[in-house]
Amino acid sequence: MESERPVSVLQNQQIGQVKIADEVVAIIVGLAINEVDGIYADERRKGKKNLGKGIHIQIADNLVICDIDFVIRYGVKIPEFTNQIQQKVKNAVENMTGLEVQEVNLHITGVRSDKNEDDGAN
Repeated sequence: MESERPVSVLQNQQIGQVKIADEVVAIIVGLAINEVDGIYADERRKGKKNLGKGIHIQIADNLVICDIDFVIRYGVKIPEFTNQIQQKVKNAVENMTGLEVQEVNLHITGVRSDKNEDDGAN
């Protein structure tokens, strides 16, 4: 039975195809960015089932475009920080899937200090 989820054909092999769902790539991205200190994941992304929330993936011709929404910690140096995230995402996706990452677009949706982390203020 075919899934309704968007998938990318990674390899056509003699014994069959390897398909990767866009959702799987989004989860890989979510896991990669959760390793970066200074990022607050989208509130919807909390928990293992929601790692891909706030992450939008487009795959065409084995090229990946990632759009990621997140909140940063106050005091983070944005240029260095965002470069680190982009490299981490690119490396994780390319190493795990064999797909080429064309773009990692970051959308900083807020700033949060450690003091107001618990109350959800931006």
